[in-house]
Amino acid sequence: MTTASVVYDLDASDNIVSVNDAWDRFAAENESASVGARNVVGRSLWDFISDPTTREIYRRLFASARGGSAPSSFQFRCDAPSIRRLLEMEIRFTDGVVRCTVRTVNLENREPQLLLDPAVERSEELLRMCSWCKRIPDGAGVWHEIDDAVSLAELFRYQRLPVVTHGICEECSTVMMDSISVS
Repeated sequence: MTTASVVYDLDASDNIVSVNDAWDRFAAENESASVGARNVVGRSLWDFISDPTTREIYRRLFASARGGSAPSSFQFRCDAPSIRRLLEMEIRFTDGVVRCTVRTVNLENREPQLLLDPAVERSEELLRMCSWCKRIPDGAGVWHEIDDAVSLAELFRYQRLPVVTHGICEECSTVMMDSISVS
């Protein structure tokens, strides 16, 4: 399991200009070879982030770094089917690029969560998940840990699981926006 920091650099247009070796190890360990170095270097970061609020948060963080602010850092979840993973990202401007360094804060084994398994066949239905905390909203707008949300929503009653799409919950959005305005 990769615990080395994953590092990637962005140019002035937010194109990924370099990644370190830990990037490919992390992608392979998470069955995501499609986002290996050869498939991401030279592409815009925005090709990989579709949620408008998440994009805005990152744009503000990058602008702050490019404007000479001290490095910013925040924690977020990046779970695998059988691992609950807490990561920390530091964003700083150095040598003419925005450098994003992601280090592992905590790893916790759990029962495999098929909803996070990229090999599982999917339906056309979409299921929103917070990119930052990995919680899922129920029909009433209450956000639940993924393990609880799967049973609450009875997702396994369907023949195929929904496609997970990412956004940001109100709580994480508020925390991130508040941290940016303080920087």
